[in-house]
Amino acid sequence: MISSERRRLEDLQNDAMLDALLADIATNKEKLSAISNSMMSLHKRVQSLQMRAANIEKVAKSKVNQKPQSS
Repeated sequence: MISSERRRLEDLQNDAMLDALLADIATNKEKLSAISNSMMSLHKRVQSLQMRAANIEKVAKSKVNQKPQSS
C-alpha cells in the first residue's frame, strides 16, 4: 500500500517537473521566434540601407564624372 502511494506521489512529482520543463521550452521557443523575427527585420533594414548607400554613391560618382574639368 505504502509503496504504491509513494509511487503515485513520485509520478505526480515527475509529471509536475515535466510540465514545468515543457512550459519553459514553450516560453523559450516564443522568445527565440521573437528574436528571429527581429533579426530578419533588421536584416531587411540593413539591406535597404546598403542599397540606398550604393545608389547615393553611384549618383555622387556620376556627378563627379559629369563636372567639366577646368585647367
